[in-house]
Amino acid sequence: MRTKYMFLGLSLLCLLAGCSLSKEKQQEKIAGLEKSVLDENDTTRQQELFKCYDSYIGKFPDDSLSPEYLFRKAGILRVEKQGDAALDALAEIVNRYPQSPRVVECYFLRGLIYEEVFYDQELAKKAYQSFIDRYPDHPLADNARYSIRYLGMSNEEIIASFSAPDGTQTSESNTEE
Repeated sequence: MRTKYMFLGLSLLCLLAGCSLSKEKQQEKIAGLEKSVLDENDTTRQQELFKCYDSYIGKFPDDSLSPEYLFRKAGILRVEKQGDAALDALAEIVNRYPQSPRVVECYFLRGLIYEEVFYDQELAKKAYQSFIDRYPDHPLADNARYSIRYLGMSNEEIIASFSAPDGTQTSESNTEE
């Protein structure tokens, strides 16, 4: 009987060691792919990276890197103007990993995606306001307030808004060199 438990314990230990090694190898592969995608903007590798992210999350859903990998995926999708997929990844983090420190940023990024990817000022404003309502004292709340304030304005209009009503520059934007 004792041999049976020893064998079972040894088998379990081997299984855990195998998973750990597999996890480390996957993390190394992901790190290499991330470097390739970010440094070289390699879209072929980007698809491979997404598959690795998904595989890792599928195999290790409770690992602390899983929501981080989802967040990184959402960031790449946002930059690549794949708004729906980016929003889906952010929603998955919020729903599946509500304790992740990335959840707060997910709410903020929703506004950014509506603004920069979909060019939907109304949804962007709602998302930013929702963020402010939810996290009024978070450092990103000021960013959300500024985003709402300048939503839909061109760079020239934003710069012009720094001028005083009488046409003179405010002290913030009137610097002498």
